Amino acid sequence: MKKNKQEEMLLRVSEAQNLLEQVRADNDELEALRNQLGMIDKRITVLSGYYETKWRKDYDHSDEVTGSYEVLNQDSIFEELARRDELLKRLIKRMEKSRKALHKK
Repeated sequence: MKKNKQEEMLLRVSEAQNLLEQVRADNDELEALRNQLGMIDKRITVLSGYYETKWRKDYDHSDEVTGSYEVLNQDSIFEELARRDELLKRLIKRMEKSRKALHKK
């Protein structure tokens, strides 16, 4: 192989090696995110359950509680539940685009 062609090949291989290492790190981050989603789901489920079952009673007796608790503001919980729904929709859409890019030919 000629020196020029060999240098071009070495550059391509080096760039591809760097990409492989970056993709491997990206995949590790995706795996960590996947693992975190279980705990994230659990917290929103518990908060939603509180809102649906005990929030109203706590709200009705909030004048008996010292301190200020944002959770007793109905809008605060509702806004975060709606925000989570919107974020998940956007995440799913982004993941679908990523998967299509992976399978492009």
